Amino acid sequence: MSRTTTGRTNPELESLASAYEMNPSIEAVVVSGSIGGALAAELSDFDIYVYSKNPLEVEFRESLLRPRAAKLNLHRTFWDSAIDTP
Repeated sequence: MSRTTTGRTNPELESLASAYEMNPSIEAVVVSGSIGGALAAELSDFDIYVYSKNPLEVEFRESLLRPRAAKLNLHRTFWDSAIDTP
């Protein structure tokens, strides 16, 4: 997997991307949001998009994300009912 970095780098995000690279199904890890560009502030949030050849087990994702997250939305899908519920 090749890496392209724009904006400011973050040691925690670099660590997370490296952990995802251990899974052979991963093709790309994309960081989006203000932290991915020049608008990042100290408390900026970010979104992580992981592209893989095969579905990743929820347990694998949780093992990487839970120790690093203050808030975690895990295993959300586009048609998740929580999005449609007021």
